[in-house]
Amino acid sequence: MDLEGAYVLAVGSGILFGLHDVAARSSGLRVSPHALTFMSIISGYPVILFMAVLSGPRPMPLEAVMYYASAGLVNFNLGRRALYVAIRELGASGASVMASLTLVIGMALGVTLGERLSPVQVLGASLIFVASLTVLGLGVSGRPIGVAAGVVTATCMALAIVLARLGNLAGGDPMHGILVAYTAAILGELAAMRKAPVPDRGMALAGLLASLGQIARYEALSVLGASVVAPLHNLRPVIATLTARSLQRYTLERPTYREYVGAVTAFLGATAMYLGG
Repeated sequence: MDLEGAYVLAVGSGILFGLHDVAARSSGLRVSPHALTFMSIISGYPVILFMAVLSGPRPMPLEAVMYYASAGLVNFNLGRRALYVAIRELGASGASVMASLTLVIGMALGVTLGERLSPVQVLGASLIFVASLTVLGLGVSGRPIGVAAGVVTATCMALAIVLARLGNLAGGDPMHGILVAYTAAILGELAAMRKAPVPDRGMALAGLLASLGQIARYEALSVLGASVVAPLHNLRPVIATLTARSLQRYTLERPTYREYVGAVTAFLGATAMYLGG
């Protein structure tokens, strides 16, 4: 893949996940977060399976498989379900900005492991934190479930990234690692399921967008590295905010200036964090 293509995929990952948030919002007003989680994983699974098969067989140590499976359970069964609660309570715009806290929490985990931070990284983390406060404004007391779900989402996503990295270091393959994560998540949802959810086009669309976003981010990372991909991926809240407003008929969401400022601030914060890394 050439450099230009990798940049397109990095930007595309942010666009796809932003559109995912909006699709999940349109469906999440009608179905439960559990049903939305299960159907979104199921609908995205064929794409992940196809890409894994296309890349060829890659035997992996059991240790790597366990790390990837753990990442799937944390990221999807806990994190994605919490994300859908946040999207229902805060809207696609607010939830996508809260998801940006993943970078801050990931940085905090790095500090506990002995990593040092530059002043620019601290500035970037501060901007993301301010972005979340900007979106929430003074109405936090009226949306405690959404706020808590957003924090849980970011925490789970950060932990899943750490687990996936451990899987890579243990001799795993990232593309097949995604397949293992999806498989473990589906089994986890089936184990917790009481009744089969009714299929919904919006749920299926959300899952497809998320799986395509995962693949785009993975392919971009293979060429550009996290320092470039992460800021471009964090176009997500900007895309979610703009799209949620334009599709107000389906999302019942009309972002205010706080959401627009928060989305842009989160993007600038992510950029600063990785420029200072």
